[in-house]
Amino acid sequence: METGHHIQRTLLFGDVPAGIEQALIATYTEPSQGIDGDFYAITRFSPDCFEILVGDVMGKGVPAALIGAAVKTTNQVLAELMHTNMLHKQLPPPADIINLLHRYLTPRLIELAPSPCWCSYRTRLAHTGAGHNTIQGQMKPY
Repeated sequence: METGHHIQRTLLFGDVPAGIEQALIATYTEPSQGIDGDFYAITRFSPDCFEILVGDVMGKGVPAALIGAAVKTTNQVLAELMHTNMLHKQLPPPADIINLLHRYLTPRLIELAPSPCWCSYRTRLAHTGAGHNTIQGQMKPY
């Protein structure tokens, strides 16, 4: 049980990256039954551009937590590698990252929640539904 809690604290959750401008981000998560595979990842691409990924691995316990940790880490590595190869603030759409993850993961093991990517220099929110309903309404610049 202690190993599972350690995996959750260190690999599934984490801190909000420093240096994100124009957004206040807070996180909270509470497992439904002890240890599970719920996770989130916030990847900072630049001071005004970041991605939020939320996932829920089906199942409970340490196996679900380990799969969630692998997915979160894979997403962060892919996102950062793709970002470093982009020229002049051209990030890949979040759907490309999710589709790449989906290609390598068994769909029965994980459910990815909508994955927004905010870029304030474009004043827009890119979003992939990952099989969920799309965001209703329209985001207005502030």
